[in-house]
Amino acid sequence: MSFFRKLLAFIVQLFSRKDEPDSDVLPKIDPEKIQRELRVVELAKLRGAAGVPSSTATQLSDVEHSIRGVLGRMREQILKYGERSLKILDDRLDSIDVTRDIKRTIALGDEFERNADQDISKMDGELSELQQLAEDKARSLEAFREQHKLQGRLAEASDGDAKWKNGGLLIAMIVIEGAGNAFLFSEGMASGYVGGFVTALMLSAFNVLVCFFLGRAGTYKHHVKPSLAFAGYFAFAASLLSMVIVGLGTAYFRFVLPQLEDESQSSIALILGYIHTSVLPFQDISSCALFALTVIFGLIAVYKGYTWTDRYPGYARAYLAYEDSQRRYVFAIEALRQVLEQRKVESLLLIDQNVDRASSAIQNFKRSMSQKAVIKKVVDERMVLADETLTSLVRTYRIENEMARPRDNPPPAYFDEPVTFVETEMPNFCTEKDELKLAEQERLMHEMISSLETIRARIQSSFNQKYDQVQPLQQLF
Repeated sequence: MSFFRKLLAFIVQLFSRKDEPDSDVLPKIDPEKIQRELRVVELAKLRGAAGVPSSTATQLSDVEHSIRGVLGRMREQILKYGERSLKILDDRLDSIDVTRDIKRTIALGDEFERNADQDISKMDGELSELQQLAEDKARSLEAFREQHKLQGRLAEASDGDAKWKNGGLLIAMIVIEGAGNAFLFSEGMASGYVGGFVTALMLSAFNVLVCFFLGRAGTYKHHVKPSLAFAGYFAFAASLLSMVIVGLGTAYFRFVLPQLEDESQSSIALILGYIHTSVLPFQDISSCALFALTVIFGLIAVYKGYTWTDRYPGYARAYLAYEDSQRRYVFAIEALRQVLEQRKVESLLLIDQNVDRASSAIQNFKRSMSQKAVIKKVVDERMVLADETLTSLVRTYRIENEMARPRDNPPPAYFDEPVTFVETEMPNFCTEKDELKLAEQERLMHEMISSLETIRARIQSSFNQKYDQVQPLQQLF
């Protein structure tokens, strides 16, 4: 496809060519080449030998017309090249204007302040809502402290990680106690270790969970209300009773297992019989170990329940609600700070970019001005060369023609007159207007550079001021 596109473009270019010279190309004037192509010397001798032009002729000969015509077209091409190049340079110079960037850079301090106000306004509703929520939770917490006489004491509130760890410990206790009981049960059960593990796991789960929740209920012993405080002490007593009952039941169950003669015989009936006759199950080391294991893990579960979170009922919940509301407000403040920080960084970066862009634009302006002088010099030189070439070729033609003429046929009088081109208007490569514009651009550039530190300081000061508008709210709690 690329080949066919190139071929099509070549054909279009070929048929769109005009006979007139290309104004974008600066012609090369080669006097010897023109002389050969126009056969100046050869035709001068031929015409001279034939007495052409006649002595009375007043018009230029065809060869002289050809010389002036060829060089005239070249001069037109040179002038068009100069006009085209001048227009390109003038357009480029007109497009270079650092005034807007410089004024915008100087105004960046005000622009940052306006944008920061917009950012704060956008988050004002959310911040006000979070502030109100945090204040409400703070008042609720303070009222809770006054009501329950907890002034001056922080809540011992466990975070999520601590609760996950303690929950995992409870599960591990159930599994460990179940595995230990299963090992002792398996000695007297027909189903062996697997059957003993299922039974022991259910007893262990019941023991650990009941003791844990009774331990949590035991925190009510700190309550200011005497009735609830009594309930807390009662929960501790109930937990001790629960672990002892579960421990005795486990020990009795292990004690009667070897005495079961067949599956139809009830272990519960045997246990009740031994309890009625006041026979304790601690007849072997396994029963004692089962009882001790149950009581130990029950005590640990009670302690974990009691220390799961703050020992005063409801205090941790009220404190965590307050702490969560404060954290959300602080996070919102931090989010706003990051927005303002990002905007500050962008503004400072824009200052550096504008300075670089303005410096580059002024350098391009100077280069374009210097290119004007270069192109003017090239055009002037080529125009002078065209004039000199015209004079030289015409003189060559006339000398050769005169030397070849018969003695009785002198050259025409106009041979002594110079051949010139029609006077044309040269492109105006004057740079006075450009120099005035450059001076103004450099003045603005100097003004911007001299105020950069002030602009940066203002942006930083505005950042601090805007952030301080919301920062004190964070310190209310």
